[in-house]
Amino acid sequence: MSDTITDVSGLDDLFHDVTLTDASTGAAITSGTVTVVLCTARTVTSLGAGATCSLAHVAAGRWTGIHDDTAITTAISALPTGGLFDRVLFVQGTAARKLGTC
Repeated sequence: MSDTITDVSGLDDLFHDVTLTDASTGAAITSGTVTVVLCTARTVTSLGAGATCSLAHVAAGRWTGIHDDTAITTAISALPTGGLFDRVLFVQGTAARKLGTC
C-alpha cells in the first residue's frame, strides 16, 4: 500500500511569518496572543481540530509559527472537492483579519 500525496493550492506557506504593528501608533506589537486559523470560507468559524496555529513573537513585531501539514490535512478533510477555506489572523484585542483564501 502506498500513500497518495495531493497538492492543495494555497498551502505553500505552512510557515507563517507576519509583522504586526499598531495601526494608530506604528509601534511593533510584541505581546499578546496571535494565531492563524483555517476557517470556513467567508467566516471566522474554525475548520476544527488542527485548524489553529499559535504564533510566537520573534523580534520587532515579527511573529512566526509552523502550521503542521498533517493538522491542515485533517482540518480540511471534510471540505468538498474544490472547497475553499480562509486563513484568518487573530490578534488579541483586535478584529480578525483574513490573510487569504485557499
